[in-house]
Amino acid sequence: MSEKSREGHWSAPLEVDPPGSSDEIQYRKPAIVGDEVFVMYADDRYDQQLFGSTATSTAFLRVYDHTTGVLGAELQVPTGSAPENLAVTSFDFLAQEVAGAIHLHLAMAQRERDPVTGKITEAVVLYSSLDGGASWLAPLLVGPATHGPFEKVRVLADGGQVSVVFEGELLGSTFGSPSYFLFHQRSLDAGLSVDFMDPVPIPPAEFLVGWDVDLRGSLLAIVFQHYHPEDEVFALTSQDGGATFNGATGFRVE
Repeated sequence: MSEKSREGHWSAPLEVDPPGSSDEIQYRKPAIVGDEVFVMYADDRYDQQLFGSTATSTAFLRVYDHTTGVLGAELQVPTGSAPENLAVTSFDFLAQEVAGAIHLHLAMAQRERDPVTGKITEAVVLYSSLDGGASWLAPLLVGPATHGPFEKVRVLADGGQVSVVFEGELLGSTFGSPSYFLFHQRSLDAGLSVDFMDPVPIPPAEFLVGWDVDLRGSLLAIVFQHYHPEDEVFALTSQDGGATFNGATGFRVE
C-alpha cells in the first residue's frame, strides 16, 4: 500500500500481508474515511486444497492512520467458519461514516465446505462492523444457494441502508448454457437483517456480459450488458432503494 501527499509525492510502499509471506492475495480493496485508510484483503494462507483447483480465502482488515503513518495490526474477519473450509469467488468492500461511527461492509460470494460431509454450498454473505472493525455483526445471508453459483458481487451503502447486488445463475433455466441474472437484497438496519424475504431479481438483467451499480439515498442505478436475444446495454433505476425498478432504457451494441 502507498499514499500520495498533497504535494504529489508517493510514500514508500507498506507491506500489508505479513512480511516474508508467500501467501497469494486474491482480493483487495481500500476505503478511506477521514484520515484512516481501511485495507480489506483475502489471501490463501490457510489453504489445504480441500476445494480442488480453487484455493481457500481468508479475509483480513488493516487500518492505516494517515496522521501518524502507522499501519495497524492485521484483523481476521469473523466468518463463523474454519478458514480452511471457506473459498471466495467474488468480493466487495466499503467504509463510511454514519453519525460519528465508522461502518464497514464486506460482501462475499463464497463457497463453504461442510467439515463433516465434505458437501460444498455457495452463498452471498454480508459482514458488517459498526465500529471501524473492532467488532462485527453476525454474518448475514444475502444470496441463498437457490440462486447460485455466484459471480460478481457489489456492496453499496447510504447511512443504514446497505444494498448488495449480485450475479447468480437462475436454477431451472431452460437456456442451454449457464444463465446469469442480477439480484438485489438490502438491509435497512446497517447489516443486522435483510429487508426482502427473497432477493429481488432485476429485470431484464439476464444472460449477462457485464454490469455495475451505484446508490445515493433512495436512488439505485444499474447499467448492464447482456447477449441474449441480442447484444444490448441497458440502464435502469429504482427510486425506492431497489424494491421496484423503472423500465429499462437500452441500446443495441453494434
